[in-house]
Amino acid sequence: MDTNAFIIAEFDDGLQLIPELWYNTVKKSCIWPSHFKSKFRINKAIMTREMPQNNVEWDELQIKRIFGKAGKNVLIFEIYY
Repeated sequence: MDTNAFIIAEFDDGLQLIPELWYNTVKKSCIWPSHFKSKFRINKAIMTREMPQNNVEWDELQIKRIFGKAGKNVLIFEIYY
């Protein structure tokens, strides 16, 4: 597993770029910081590959399909798009 890579994943509500660290290959799911209330804060967690802290529970979301991987350079495109 490349800790600097991202996964392009399909969820029930669309596609999302997620850190590979969040992906559970056995369950085909990922952890998700739904306790963050703004899209900006969620995107920051994705870009910095944030992990759960201080006993805060993150949701586990099922992934419908994996489209592929992307390196850390994809963030430059996403930020300036």
